[in-house]
Amino acid sequence: MKRARPPEPEPPTPPEIAAYLDMLAAERGAAKNTLEAYRRDLDDYFGYLADEGLDLAEIEAAGLRAYVASLEPRGLKPASAARRLSCIRGFHKFLYAEGMAESDPSAPLAGPR
Repeated sequence: MKRARPPEPEPPTPPEIAAYLDMLAAERGAAKNTLEAYRRDLDDYFGYLADEGLDLAEIEAAGLRAYVASLEPRGLKPASAARRLSCIRGFHKFLYAEGMAESDPSAPLAGPR
């Protein structure tokens, strides 16, 4: 009888994501489902940055626009892309406000509709 393999451990959460999710939970009382959705959105964003060879500390508005543009061909509906952009804007605003980033590359982007 073959033994089932234990599930792969989840990769460690980047400290920037962990800090943002902790803030959402503590200061805004975000629900578990909200935190999970934000984690998925940010994991996808970090995956995009890695695939494109972009560094979080060096991302600019053009890079964020390119990320948002990449969502439609991957099948995300406009409402889902707007939610994801909202998450990423909040994330970058948080990093800047906490001194974890020198600038907020999302500031020049229009808010989600």
